Amino acid sequence: MTNDKLNSTTPPADMVERKIIKTYELNAETKEFDATVQGLDALVAEFGGYVESNSISNRNYNSKMARYASYKFRIPAENAEAFVGSIGNTLNVTRQNSNAQDVSESYYSIEATMQELQTERDSLLNMMASLDNQKDYNFWLTVQTRLSEVRQQIARLQAQLNNYDSRVEYSTVSLYINEVINYTPAEELSFGEQLSAAFVGGW
Repeated sequence: MTNDKLNSTTPPADMVERKIIKTYELNAETKEFDATVQGLDALVAEFGGYVESNSISNRNYNSKMARYASYKFRIPAENAEAFVGSIGNTLNVTRQNSNAQDVSESYYSIEATMQELQTERDSLLNMMASLDNQKDYNFWLTVQTRLSEVRQQIARLQAQLNNYDSRVEYSTVSLYINEVINYTPAEELSFGEQLSAAFVGGW
């Protein structure tokens, strides 16, 4: 596909909805592990999200066994920053990262390609309807083969768009929680970690 063809089917940049995938990652500490884990379910529900995956395991902490939890949340994009801020208000956040990926160009390119394939699919269906599969069997078989290929390509592209839509509409928040007896003092954090913790707490 040429660039001219892409430009003719892709809307101008200032006329399209930007497709932004936002992700967040936090490391945090808690002295009340059971209460924290129970409270997270309610917090996620409050912001309209859901738990995509989670696990709880044991680790060694100051020569004692402590628990460690790993979560991956999916939160509506418009609520994600507020959700992350709530985590910062309830846990001792020691590290936080966020990322915004603009996938607009890829998204609309796939959409344009799929529209072209759908047009080809409709033409092939009309062609097959006009053929006598006994008299024009070889040509009918060629059209049928191409139709099958086009349908498979459309299905793959639709799956890619669905994946983009899901990641754009629901931000991913990864949270790692350590059970501790004492919180890590701010002076023991790196300068970048202190900035991250202050940023989360201030949201």
